[in-house]
Order: sequence, then C-alpha cells, then structure tokens
Amino acid sequence: MRNTKRRFVLTIIGLVVVIAGFMKIFADRNQTSTAPQEKTIETLEATKSSNITPQRTLGKNERFVAPAKLYITVPEGMNYREEIAGDPARSTTVGFYIENDSEEAPYELYGVYQDKDFTEQGFKQAQQEMEQDSVQDTIVGYYDGVEGLVMGPKGRYLTLILKNGKLISFSTIPATEENKDITKQILSTVSFDE
Repeated sequence: MRNTKRRFVLTIIGLVVVIAGFMKIFADRNQTSTAPQEKTIETLEATKSSNITPQRTLGKNERFVAPAKLYITVPEGMNYREEIAGDPARSTTVGFYIENDSEEAPYELYGVYQDKDFTEQGFKQAQQEMEQDSVQDTIVGYYDGVEGLVMGPKGRYLTLILKNGKLISFSTIPATEENKDITKQILSTVSFDE
C-alpha cells in the first residue's frame, strides 16, 4: 500500500514537471514571436570576416552582409536576421533572411553566401535543379546570374549569381508570383563593396 502511494505521488510530481516544461517551451516560443522586429542571431563562431565593415553609411532599412560585402534594403514591415557560421579550417557561410510574419501572405527571402571558390561548371550544375523552361538571365548588383523555379517539396524561386568566384543564392518561398515580384524589388537594391 505504501509503495502504491509513493508511486502515485512520484507520478503526480513527474506530470507536474513535464507540464511545467511544456509551459516553459510554449512561453519561450510566444516570447520570441513577439520580439522586436529586428531579429539578431549571434555569430556561431568568430570568423576573420567578422571584422569587415561597410565602406559607406547604411541607408534607411539597409543591412550589410559582411562576409559577402553585400548591401540589401529591407522593405518596411519586414524582419531581417542573419546567421554566420565559420571555422578557421573551413570557409565562412552566412545565411540572411528577409521575412514577414503574415499568415495571409507569407514571404521569405533566404540568401546564402559561402566564402568558397565556385567554378563556372559548378555554377551551371547549381542551375540544374531549376525547371529549365523557367530559367532566365538576371543581374543582381551588377553581377550576372540566373533565376528560375525549383519544383518539389522545397519549391521556391531561386536566383544565383557568381561574384568574384563565390556563389550567392537567393531563395523565395512560397513560390508565388507576388513573392517573386517582392524579391525582384528587394534584389534591385543590392550593391557590393569591392
């Protein structure tokens, strides 16, 4: 009888701990979703590129993606964040996001730059995931590139440019015509430090 009561008490304590844990997770998620519009994710590891600073003053809503030496303007009402990962033995990779929180018209532009040499052949291979009848030439910040639709479970509009032998990709999800137009407007603001 005593063991049954002890198990019952331990079971109740365990349930309270589990429920408290779920409540904490839920509270943390709600807190991050109501965070200020500008989201910042700390650098995962210090990299040599973290010392790169813009060569000019940033304009209103303009951001500087240091490893890529890229300037991009964030539309009013959208959020910006970036993640940088680096290891002295490997190349630096930066991911940057421009997104809104709208459930009615969701939008995300996800850019990736990797400080790694990319050949023209590799650039052509990267284009292979695009629907070939959707591929078009484009220019982003005076650099030639291509854009096209990628179908499948990770469907998106994809823009690729090769800047000084480094690949920069811009993915737009969901892949709607409206979102493609927003991305074209954002990419028209892109410029680079050389």
